Amino acid sequence: MPETENIALSCTNCGARLEITPDIDRFVCLHCGTQQIVRRGGGIVSLQPLVRGLERVQYGTDKTAAELAIKRLTTEARQAEHEVKEWGTMPLDDVVPPEIIEQLLPVAAVVALLGGFISVTIVEIAPCGGMLLSLILFCLYLYIRANRRQKAKERADAEVEVWSIDLQRLRGELEKNRRIVNM
Repeated sequence: MPETENIALSCTNCGARLEITPDIDRFVCLHCGTQQIVRRGGGIVSLQPLVRGLERVQYGTDKTAAELAIKRLTTEARQAEHEVKEWGTMPLDDVVPPEIIEQLLPVAAVVALLGGFISVTIVEIAPCGGMLLSLILFCLYLYIRANRRQKAKERADAEVEVWSIDLQRLRGELEKNRRIVNM
């Protein structure tokens, strides 16, 4: 059985004296607990903390993940920018379309007004009833329209706020991933 020659090295972390046999590739320093890798090449034997090797692997993995995330986040940020712009400029009738009652009330008001004028000429009664009814219907139309437009404005503003917050979050994630790639 051939004799094995031990090699004396110092721990890369604490400097403690270590005896390495030729068959050891990895070990843990008994003094500080640092995991070590034995590097052999060209007649030279050295130690490298295992953490450094893992850090390089981790960095490569993080960089690849960040590059992929940048593509995805850029697409999502463009979509969020588009939504903010669209909701901010969308006509209110597109946000909440008018209901049929809102469309028919002006017609009903005109019919009531015409009915009042016709009753004056044919039946010779005061047109006040038709005019009053048309005024009530027209006011109801204005109220319904204003209420719908207010709801539409509130919804559009809420959508802009939600998309703006999402856009801000996406831009922050993009910046974080760009820093990882540029390390």
